[in-house]
Amino acid sequence: MRIGIDARLYFESGVGRYIKNTLSELDKYCLDNPPLNKYYIFLTHKGFSTLEFKSESMIKVEANFPWHSLIEQFGYTRLLNSYKLDVMHFTYFSLPIFYKRKFVVTVHDLIINKINTGKATTLPKPLYKMKRLGYLAVMNHAVKKSRFIISPSDTTKKEILSTYKINKDKIIVVPEGIDSSFLEKEVKPEQPVPKKFILYVGNAYPHKNLDRLIEAFESIKSKIDEDLVLVGKSDYFYKKLDNKTRNNNRIFIMHNISDSNLSYLYKRASLLAAPSLMEGFGLTPLEAMGHDCLPVVSSIDAFKQVCENAALYFNPEDIQDISVVLYRASKLNENEKNQYKKLFKKRLELFSWKKSLLGTLKVYESCNSI
Repeated sequence: MRIGIDARLYFESGVGRYIKNTLSELDKYCLDNPPLNKYYIFLTHKGFSTLEFKSESMIKVEANFPWHSLIEQFGYTRLLNSYKLDVMHFTYFSLPIFYKRKFVVTVHDLIINKINTGKATTLPKPLYKMKRLGYLAVMNHAVKKSRFIISPSDTTKKEILSTYKINKDKIIVVPEGIDSSFLEKEVKPEQPVPKKFILYVGNAYPHKNLDRLIEAFESIKSKIDEDLVLVGKSDYFYKKLDNKTRNNNRIFIMHNISDSNLSYLYKRASLLAAPSLMEGFGLTPLEAMGHDCLPVVSSIDAFKQVCENAALYFNPEDIQDISVVLYRASKLNENEKNQYKKLFKKRLELFSWKKSLLGTLKVYESCNSI
């Protein structure tokens, strides 16, 4: 089979980690197994010029077409058509709607459908509304026209089925994993790191609920030893947060740190706080468990499916509940922490990028039989 994989978001957060680990596992898989398929990896100029694959079955293709753009709709379609692929895997819902050959799509979540992200935009309201309608139209096309939909969780599968009238058998749940090499390397960040801290990892979009997290932390900071460390990519939304917390010497914001820096922080944090209102999967709680860091998370279904009883939960819309649970987690004794560490090991056995890749390859093969 000739299989295409859209890797244009390789260097982005969230989806980028999904792409990075999928390609890494695929490269190893191709080296260990007979090369029955050819995989065409579509990358931006940065990815095309910097990434290297060990397997000859992994073929780089430059596809310098920005996602959510008009040139993506026309130029990317022409490029894909020239490769006459048996199946194309769009790893994110932004795809060219004029592409008519077989494709599968990974739908990570339906946040754009369920939550009005108007606060998370630099656009004037009329332009934002037009762009959002465009997003929804492309998502609708991706869901309706794909041969299969890869979902990272049962939560997202249920949300897709409740939003779109499609056959449930079309959606294949393929959980994500944790990169074992990520657990093995750690480098102290150049920025100052507090002695004791609560860690948050992710962007600062409204559905991440950071305003409530910060308010909850403010209400208990005089009673706990921990500071609050927020880690995320420097962008417009984090700059707003920077301005808001600039004079607070108990809140540290770190931008654009490496995986080895992040591993260092996970291993030294008292706990991970994840206050999201909605997610498609619980990757940061999973990464925290891999570093023996207790996840203290919102009681949303995606987090419950990943963590089960290996986490503490709070109501993400109740600031008092967030503060109470954070305080309780910060006061756990060593015996209680060790009990959670035993639970972490059991949860981690269920998730790996190798398992994720094998599930994805089965989806490709299923496309070939249709």
